[in-house]
Amino acid sequence: MSLADLVIRGLVADYNVACGACGTRFRRSGLRVVRREEDVWQISARCPSCNLMSLLVLKVDASGLVSEIELSADEQEKFIAAAAIGADDVLALSEFLAGFDGDFRALFGASATTADAERRPE
Repeated sequence: MSLADLVIRGLVADYNVACGACGTRFRRSGLRVVRREEDVWQISARCPSCNLMSLLVLKVDASGLVSEIELSADEQEKFIAAAAIGADDVLALSEFLAGFDGDFRALFGASATTADAERRPE
């Protein structure tokens, strides 16, 4: 684990980032850096009380302060109530991606074409 990963885990713990389901603060030991793109970090967090796994997306500014990019209450409720991803889901996605040619316009059909037309200035 890099020094930056350790610092980010410490900042998350120090800023009292808590579980969206039960409100318990995450502990350093339950945090793992998943990905980093410039100043945005993705961290998996396991709640020490309810054992729920969460994905935190954090932005760290030059002073080192962490701001959590939060979901709305409706979004949190939707994801808490959603069924867990299972092995069959992973297999289905893998099979889909094996044959996917990358054409999102064809995948989403007319809705993508309509959205593109609405964004283009006349």
